[in-house]
Amino acid sequence: MSSACPMHHKRSKRIRYKNQDSSGLDNDFSSNHRSSLENDVRINELQMHLRQEKSIRLMLERAIGRTSSTLSPGHRHFNAQTRELIAEIELLEEEIANREQHVLSLYRSIFDQLAPSSRQSSVVDSPHKRILQESTQV
Repeated sequence: MSSACPMHHKRSKRIRYKNQDSSGLDNDFSSNHRSSLENDVRINELQMHLRQEKSIRLMLERAIGRTSSTLSPGHRHFNAQTRELIAEIELLEEEIANREQHVLSLYRSIFDQLAPSSRQSSVVDSPHKRILQESTQV
């Protein structure tokens, strides 16, 4: 009887060791995958920031370089303060467009983060969905 216990004990150690190894591999894979995703997100954020900076630079260059001759002919009779307000409104409209673009990129990144989990659930649910689709088509 005493000989059976050590064998069982050794086997349970091996099983525990194997489980630890596989979970360690899973942890390595998930941490590598996570760091890769974090790098992708950071790259996307930096690209967005660069586009925003370029856009702001162009807007400022246009605003600074704008003269009354570049405004439409109807704007020439406005005083300087009105022309400045028109230029500022144009800058704000462009800034709003940039912010909208930024919000869309945030939505896209959130969707990309949630997409893998939704794909897994759709694979699990797919036989049921096929049955439901077939029953509705009949």
